Amino acid sequence: MEKSPRRDNAEGKTVTLTQASWRAYKAEFSSSFAPTFAFAMLSICVLAVGLWKSWTLYFTLPLIELPFFFALQITISEARQGHPFSNKGFFSYFGMYFRSPYYGVYRVIGNVLWAFLWSILIAFLFNLFYVSFAYGHSAVFASGFQKLYQASINLDESAYAKVLSDNGEVALWYVLSEVVETGCWLLISVFKISVWTLNSYVRAAMKRSRLAPRAANRIFMGVYRENRKVILSELLRATWVGIVLLLLGFALGCVAGYFLSEYIGIVASGIAGSFLLTIFFVPYFLIVVELLADRFEGSFAKFSVRFAEDALHQLQANRELDEAQAKDIQKAIDEARKANKGKPEGDSAETPKKNGTEKGGSQNEDAADDDAEGDDR
Repeated sequence: MEKSPRRDNAEGKTVTLTQASWRAYKAEFSSSFAPTFAFAMLSICVLAVGLWKSWTLYFTLPLIELPFFFALQITISEARQGHPFSNKGFFSYFGMYFRSPYYGVYRVIGNVLWAFLWSILIAFLFNLFYVSFAYGHSAVFASGFQKLYQASINLDESAYAKVLSDNGEVALWYVLSEVVETGCWLLISVFKISVWTLNSYVRAAMKRSRLAPRAANRIFMGVYRENRKVILSELLRATWVGIVLLLLGFALGCVAGYFLSEYIGIVASGIAGSFLLTIFFVPYFLIVVELLADRFEGSFAKFSVRFAEDALHQLQANRELDEAQAKDIQKAIDEARKANKGKPEGDSAETPKKNGTEKGGSQNEDAADDDAEGDDR
């Protein structure tokens, strides 16, 4: 396991990831404002459609919002190196999200499904305790719940809606159940995808090697498993304010949606509130992730060498390489091992301004000719 990423600065004081990130955020606020504002405007458009038709969020969040979030991540990373913001570059990064080597970089399908399963479990436990308590303590709730159950058995939508309209206690339970399930899904999804934002820098570093996205995912997960405690503790310690803002925004949005339920959906309003309240926290979060990725650069590099050695041994065992090919690959591995000496492995604090573009070439280079090789979204 790696050490906690912190060190003493020139004045002899310990610099934490949080301090380094806030320092960078304040110093680079002007350069990050333009892309963040563009992302905010696009997010408002997505959320406005979602408030009108909440079902559209199932498509717009993964296919529009997340690609633009990726574009913001790359744009801010470029801005930290002094590259000026341009709309053309920002929208080109949007397209890169759907191409190798970045296709599937956030592992959206797996993470969202995982969050969905957990949210169902938590909502089930909430409903079990809430209904059990309310059913035994309120005759009004018990009567309404029986009618609601009967209407659902008979597939009678009008009777179902009438119960929710006439019985305030049942309607409150129904709303709270929906809010709890969606809130848990949102929080877990954001958490899982937040961890996978580190993978963007791994993918960039592997760009020159033309490593398949699936292999890059394995390298990322290998390092993450070895350093899970340190990575999560540092990430949570540096971004707990964002978690508070996310939950507060969701709660305020749900309250607004409850009073405006005739016009907008409660859950959609909650999601909109969480996004609106955290939009300008996002640049700080992306700086945190980039600094964390830089500090574990050596760990990723060393694991990639081990990964290559294991692959070489497997190919040799299967006799898929001749002696000359094996020597060439071993020579490349030895050169990579020498190049990795001295790279940080999670025990440094502030790192020089750099990102995946320096490790793997400019983000503007065309990557469309790489194969995604079945990597999931």
